[in-house]
Amino acid sequence: MIYSILLLHKLFYECNSYRTDLRIYGGEDADVRKFPFAVALEISYKRSKNTKYERFCSATALSPRWTLTASHCLNALPEITRGLKSAKPVVRYYSPDKKPLRKDIRTLIHPNYYENHKDYRVNNDIGFIQSDGIDISFYPRLSPVDYRTLYGQETTYLGYGLTYIRVGEENNTLKTMVAMITECDRTKVNGWPTICTVPKCGSVDLMRPGDSGGTVLHGSGVIAVHSAGIGWARVCKYNYAGIDVPVSPFIDWIASEIAKSS
Repeated sequence: MIYSILLLHKLFYECNSYRTDLRIYGGEDADVRKFPFAVALEISYKRSKNTKYERFCSATALSPRWTLTASHCLNALPEITRGLKSAKPVVRYYSPDKKPLRKDIRTLIHPNYYENHKDYRVNNDIGFIQSDGIDISFYPRLSPVDYRTLYGQETTYLGYGLTYIRVGEENNTLKTMVAMITECDRTKVNGWPTICTVPKCGSVDLMRPGDSGGTVLHGSGVIAVHSAGIGWARVCKYNYAGIDVPVSPFIDWIASEIAKSS
């Protein structure tokens, strides 16, 4: 998985080599007070008696205990943490005074999650994080609206994507971007439930590795989880701003898992 992520970064960099800051390209800084539920996933580990943190994905806090993200982020954890002393995943969020706080997490990957490294595609790329209590000002609602009725409408992305400045030195600013929802071309994306987005007219907005698992918002609520790992090499050629996993086909699974631990 690490090799795949690095290769996708390289391919994306070649398409955008003129950029010095590659995250949500074309987006802007977001106010964390407006989007307190947009959180970051990090690896906590020890180095020289100090605790270090490395960000690897984004997520959406749905309640004090439940956070939604992409399964491929969670599936990659064994490789990401390999060789790091006392490594463990944590979720980072902000308190009302913008002080960063972190909680230990437990992960839950969708039972039908599947990834194919050969063509960088994944099925059912949606998963959960359970924490010991995330205290933020408010939580979003999940949209039950059928994603196929949303084509042609706007959506807002939120993410803590990676940069190409230097590993471990990415800034911690939440980024946001607006894109237009479209039907995914079935010759470029497999037939499992997906939402594709395209940049607004006159822009070349793109989601970045590290934005994976991040929030995809609509007026009806959270409509999808952003999914990197489906094929960033295709983004350059087919001009998708992002490829996402809609929540509406998974509403029953989400409700079932939350009910089990209630």
